[in-house]
Amino acid sequence: MGPVALVIVFGPKAFMSGKGFMALKDQGIMNKIMYRFIVDYNALFKEADEDTPNVYWERQRNNKVPDRPLAPKLSIIEPEVSIEDYEVGRNVVK
Repeated sequence: MGPVALVIVFGPKAFMSGKGFMALKDQGIMNKIMYRFIVDYNALFKEADEDTPNVYWERQRNNKVPDRPLAPKLSIIEPEVSIEDYEVGRNVVK
């Protein structure tokens, strides 16, 4: 969305003016002020250590969440002693 479209959408809500024909005239002036706010954002509002919106969104786009690691492979370990040997007590370490 370009700055003019943003002004058309947000300008009337940001600067409320009176009623009638004079309100329409005033709204045109207020839309010009809002346009300057949007176009000159970096000069007016940006802090020294703050990224510009373009840099911020580019960083967000490139900062992907890493892929989930693969689940560990499970292996079945055969017991050294069979269940029958265990039940009768043969070859069981005590």
